[in-house]
Amino acid sequence: MALNAITSGGTSGSFADGNGTNITWTSTLDHGFSFTGYGITAANIRAGETNTYTFSAPVDGLAVGVVGLMLESNENANIIVNGVDANLNTLIANGQAQIVDSSFYNDPGVSMVGTGLGVINAAGDIAGTGGANSQATLIVSFNFPVSSLSIQNTSSINNFIQDIF
Repeated sequence: MALNAITSGGTSGSFADGNGTNITWTSTLDHGFSFTGYGITAANIRAGETNTYTFSAPVDGLAVGVVGLMLESNENANIIVNGVDANLNTLIANGQAQIVDSSFYNDPGVSMVGTGLGVINAAGDIAGTGGANSQATLIVSFNFPVSSLSIQNTSSINNFIQDIF
């Protein structure tokens, strides 16, 4: 299982899913930032902003990645999947989501972090720890079809970069 970025810049595009079906996507924010500095374009979500993706058909195995969030302990990302506020702890415990191991990501230069470093808080949101480096990345994949996905920067300061796979 290799992860490949779905987005390639802009606010819309298309990709072939694992079954070869062409799926189009749209997002509310532009994907003009380099994801972890390795050439993958991503969205920059500023404090108080939300990036929402919609898909022309449900996507199996969709993953969301966040980088740069872990620099500040007051940075948080709320994830909404299919219109429902997702508690990532509950989804992971129920086998509906998983933290993606770095060996699945096509960029060996990315520093992966997991729940042991406190990046999924008690509310089930992605949260900064204040101790990770600027390229520490958390990628969570979903084990159910995703029709829409929103990432809210609920922080009062700062920004983070995010992409989908």
